Amino acid sequence: AVVSFVIAYILSRKLAFTISKPIIDISDSLDQMTEDFRFELKQYDYQEFNVIVDTIYNLSHRLRKSMRQVKLERIKIDEILKQMNEGFVLLDEDYQILSINEKAASILGDMKVHDCIFDYLYFPDIIQALKNNIMKQQVEIKIDHNIYACYISRVDFGTTLLFVDITASKKAEKMRSEFFSNVSHELKTPITILKGQIQG
Repeated sequence: AVVSFVIAYILSRKLAFTISKPIIDISDSLDQMTEDFRFELKQYDYQEFNVIVDTIYNLSHRLRKSMRQVKLERIKIDEILKQMNEGFVLLDEDYQILSINEKAASILGDMKVHDCIFDYLYFPDIIQALKNNIMKQQVEIKIDHNIYACYISRVDFGTTLLFVDITASKKAEKMRSEFFSNVSHELKTPITILKGQIQG
């Protein structure tokens, strides 16, 4: 009985080691995984472990493919934002900057990704608008000789700010208003004379 017990114990320990060693190897390989989800795994004598290894390899391949697609889309978005004439800022739910293009940085000041916009923003109207729980708002701000319309929109994961230079349209609106005011003033005297002659 003692001999049988010793043999059974040795065999169980050997079996446990045989089963646990591949698991430990897989765990160690995953711990050493690179940033692009690459790792080294070998084939084992037990088909069950090879199924696990193949599944992990497939998941790794799909993750790398998804990461490449995400990076490509990010490059496209960054290029689009870079070419925009408008300033664009994307904030998360805690008002930290997720994305900001060069135009927005030139308007708002030296801000970068991961900054909290409230730490750098000095436009009271925009600050108040951000604190309001309103889906869509428009605020006008004046910087030097330029006037910008800031369109603030709530999205599922945060807030977007779009800055559009409306200086030219504001000047045109002012000129149009002054033109009609001058025309009205210039026509007032002749009309008064005509009205007096008609009544006389």
